[in-house]
Formats: sequence, C-alpha cells, structure tokens
Amino acid sequence: MKGKEIEELARIFGIHPDLLPHVPELLGDLWSLGVPPDLVVGLIRPLDLPPDSSSVLDLGCGKGAVAIHLALELGLRVTGIDLFTPFVEKAREIAREKGVEGHCRFMREDIRERARKTGSFDVAILIWVGDALGDLQAAVGGLRRQVAPGGKMVIADAYRKGNARTIPHLEHCPTRDEALRQLASWGDIILQELVIPKERIAALYRDYLGALQQGADRISRNHPELEPRLREHLLVQEQMCEVLKTSTVPAIWLLKKND
Repeated sequence: MKGKEIEELARIFGIHPDLLPHVPELLGDLWSLGVPPDLVVGLIRPLDLPPDSSSVLDLGCGKGAVAIHLALELGLRVTGIDLFTPFVEKAREIAREKGVEGHCRFMREDIRERARKTGSFDVAILIWVGDALGDLQAAVGGLRRQVAPGGKMVIADAYRKGNARTIPHLEHCPTRDEALRQLASWGDIILQELVIPKERIAALYRDYLGALQQGADRISRNHPELEPRLREHLLVQEQMCEVLKTSTVPAIWLLKKND
C-alpha cells in the first residue's frame, strides 16, 4: 500500500498506523462491521427488485456481510468496493463458502475514486464509513452518480440527539433536521427513514468491543511490544462507543434518485 492509503486506512479504522497490519486479527471475530445486514435487507426487500438481473453497489463493503446477505436472501448481484485488501479477500472467501460467488464481486478500490465515476446500478449503498465521502450531502452526491435514473440509494449514518450543538470527537455530526436537509439537497426523494432500535445498537457496540478485546489479547500474546498501542486503541473505542450510544441516533435512509 502507498503511504497515503496507509494514512487513510488508519484514519478510517481510527487506529495507529503501527496496528494497521494487525486489523484482520483485531477484527477477526466480526463479520458484520456496521449496520446489521438484516436491516438493510429489510429496506430493500419491498422494492421487489428482480433477482439475478438487479445490480447493487456496496461502497465500503468491509468483509461483505451486507452484500452477501443481499445475494443470499434477495438474489441480487452485488459489487462490493473496499480499500482494505484483507477485507476484500475475506469477503470473496465467505461468498464462496455461502455459495453466492456468482452473485458477488468484491474489488479493492478507493470509494472516493469510485464515487467520482458514473454507473447504472439499481441500488447504491453506503453504510457507516464516516466522512470518507464528506458530509451527507456530498455522500448522496457520490451515490446518485452510481445509480440509473430512478435508482435507489441506502445510506446509514447518525444524527445528534436533541439540540446538542456539538458532540466531542463527532463535531461533524448533524442534527436530524440538518441530516434530512443534506439528504434531500439534490432533489432526491427520501422514501424511508429507519431509526435503528436501541437494543440493536447496544448489542452491536457490546459485540464490537468484546471482539476487539479478544483480538487485542491474541495480538498482545504474540506481539507484546504492541500492548500499549492496543490498550490505547481499546480505550478510545470504548469512549467513542459510549458517546455514540448516549449522544447520537443511528439511522438508515432509503432514497430515490429524482432526475
């Protein structure tokens, strides 16, 4: 990887560059790295997209959990894009194990570069990749370039609870009104907003931190010199999860491109 790619990946994972080679082991116990895939499937299922012929683009696909569930449950053809090679390789491996390698194509690519291109997908997805494409307005701008006229877009992010002006470490996080304004700024139609249930979020953070601790323990046994870095990372992630849990409302939006 190039120096800039290493810096970008370290920023995305919120991790020190020294730990980047160990991310596959650090997150080895997790397949889904974001929104529970069943929630995304539940948003897309009512669209009644024809199986086998309908195409989906998943930007920042991670290990392919959402993409593979869409292929398994809805028969959709999904292209997953991620910058982190080990995740792309793992996604391909799981697709083979699940028997949907014919419906899933996983590619290593910078999603920022892909977002500047044009496509003709039926659906484009962006699930919790932070500010990689900018704010919500910029993210929708990138997504809508990927879909055909009338195509659908799924984007997951979070907005601030109440009227809090800023959130420590998440100063970019908008209010709900700001989020809706940005989402609709291109003239697209917001078809649905799904607030992720509190119990699902609590379980997601609990599972994430538990898996992170187990991964850190494994790495520390083989690389004791990394233990201080790992301990620091765990502390930061615990603090971040607490901030997210108490101060934000995670949501998924389904949009229709209005051209």
